[in-house]
Amino acid sequence: MNSRLPEEKLFKLLPCLKRLAELVSGEEIPGRHELTIILSENGIDVEDWALDELAIWCQILVKNKGNLCANNLVVTELESRGIPKFPAMLAFDLAKPKPMIVEPQFIDFGCLEIGEEASKMLTVTGEHVNTAESAGNRHLKITLLAKSNTTLIQIRAANGNAGETIKDEILLRGNSSELRVPITVRWKASPPNLSWCPECKITKKSLFYNQFERKYECLNLSCKREFPYPDKKVSEYNESRQ
Repeated sequence: MNSRLPEEKLFKLLPCLKRLAELVSGEEIPGRHELTIILSENGIDVEDWALDELAIWCQILVKNKGNLCANNLVVTELESRGIPKFPAMLAFDLAKPKPMIVEPQFIDFGCLEIGEEASKMLTVTGEHVNTAESAGNRHLKITLLAKSNTTLIQIRAANGNAGETIKDEILLRGNSSELRVPITVRWKASPPNLSWCPECKITKKSLFYNQFERKYECLNLSCKREFPYPDKKVSEYNESRQ
């Protein structure tokens, strides 16, 4: 490792340490371009000695950022570069991976109609999400949509059976942590086999629910009207007959 900087240069460069540690806490390792920006932001001329020293500080922070017990090691190595103890301790804390923060913290699809599909979105900030998965439930499809420092996760619920309820968890895994998001989805129970037809309105229940084609068919030969399922007109009429 290169020899320590003269004290004058070191204290000129020291204000850059905080910003460097903040960048290290992210997913991308700061490169020469990012180091150049840090120098410019602090009003320091972009010279090789400054870039080289920042690169050394970066290496010290990066190789230990996933080790929460490496406080003394990092501080000692930074102190060996001439950095005072307090800024070195602060840099270690700032360089730690940011925890995952998810919104919303749970997902409830509510009660879906038979055959209905629905989707919800999770937004995760902090640590990058590498994988997102459920317990292998065939009714849930999970898609990772990474976007810069924010990860978007789409959850789709589909193909549920009548009256089925699913209670599951989405497991989010990062490089150093994981997070579980509870999820609930329900599908309505099948309607009764026979209902009142809102078209012919005869006294007997003549509206048959065809569960295979998911539609209503009136068995009254003088009507034979069909309705899709669900149908607001059918629901409201039968509620009024109760």
